[in-house]
Amino acid sequence: MANLKGKVKKLQTAIVQRGLIIKINQNQFYSEDQKRMITIYRIITPVYTFKKNRQEWKTEDYEILKTASIPEVIFCLIDIYKAVSG
Repeated sequence: MANLKGKVKKLQTAIVQRGLIIKINQNQFYSEDQKRMITIYRIITPVYTFKKNRQEWKTEDYEILKTASIPEVIFCLIDIYKAVSG
């Protein structure tokens, strides 16, 4: 698991160095069904959007992926890395 988290960190750093800010949030909850803690990972990026009701521009987090799977996080980051690498 630690090895996979290291890959996530390296990919995140490489993407950020190419100019796209990528944040990875983690939340945990207890699953009664599985009788264990589950970690949810969210890949998000800040986007600048216009709020019509307030007539102003605002930075918000845009969710790219939400999953409990580290391999899914890695595959998503690889796709993002390929996209920002041209």
